Amino acid sequence: MHSETVHSDSAKPLVSLSYWSVVESVLKDNGIEQDWMQTHPGLALARETGRLRCQDYESLLLLSQKAFGPTLGVETGLRGYPTKHGALGIGLMSCATLGQALEFGVRYQHARMPYYDVEVHAESPWLDIDVYERIELPGLQHFGITSACTEICTLLRTLAPIHPDQLQVFFDMPEPPYFALYRDRMPRCTFGSPVNRVAIRMDALSLRLPSANAQALREASEQCEAELVRLGIAGSWREQVLVRLQEAHHAPRTIAQMAAALHVSERTLKRHLQREGCTFKSLQDTVRMRAARALLAEPGLAIADIAQRVGFEDPAHFTRAFRRWTGHPPSALRAPALS
Repeated sequence: MHSETVHSDSAKPLVSLSYWSVVESVLKDNGIEQDWMQTHPGLALARETGRLRCQDYESLLLLSQKAFGPTLGVETGLRGYPTKHGALGIGLMSCATLGQALEFGVRYQHARMPYYDVEVHAESPWLDIDVYERIELPGLQHFGITSACTEICTLLRTLAPIHPDQLQVFFDMPEPPYFALYRDRMPRCTFGSPVNRVAIRMDALSLRLPSANAQALREASEQCEAELVRLGIAGSWREQVLVRLQEAHHAPRTIAQMAAALHVSERTLKRHLQREGCTFKSLQDTVRMRAARALLAEPGLAIADIAQRVGFEDPAHFTRAFRRWTGHPPSALRAPALS
């Protein structure tokens, strides 16, 4: 009954029990009651600590998906209200504007869910929220992406009265047959995009939140900071390297430069990253791949221009690297205009 997936965080209790509670509610509301929903060995520990080990959460999701079917991700995402997210959710509701809530959510996302990285960048008149799998889970990729993108939409639409024209979603998968069932409950969705993305018009970011509370926001921020420290996420070497690699004009290009920027020796940096299950090269490839996928969503850019922007002087080298990262040449992931 344990997870079929193995990764460096498998044994860590990083997932709030409230995340499983939402999945469980979807199952029960649809008449699914099975013994493992109460007797799964990972739940006993989680009920004491409030946190599931990653391997137990993944095991529960695999069992749930088998019992419910491929729509589980969307159904779960549609129930992703702020209350699901504990102190993070309180902080979101306490922000003054939707833009401030978005900044707060990006800052503290890993305090609640370790499986995704979220990158935000502006391409007027849209603000793009790109979602990337941090931990790849065989058998759960469809669930993860549909749940994550749908939940971001649920959060945004719960916090403020966003007009339907101010929000849209892009998925990198083909449109699933079941999606017609959810078309009226989702923002406008585009499938076959180079990147998984929630796009919100910038003019919506100034919307005021009726639940704004400056003191509650300070308290929620303190709780989220403490949670990051408790989970060993605050100030991780992985996060520090990723932040610096994403700096457009001043990013260190070699591990020696990165070590100097972080004021440690190259050997020490390598050791820290190895303990966190990554390498400088893998993080550099991650940043380049994400930047490339985002740029491929802009139809006016030539492949050669994209290659140069992500650090490749030779477009052929970029094409080979992109195929290695994704299994496809960049030309296969070009998309029509994201309007």
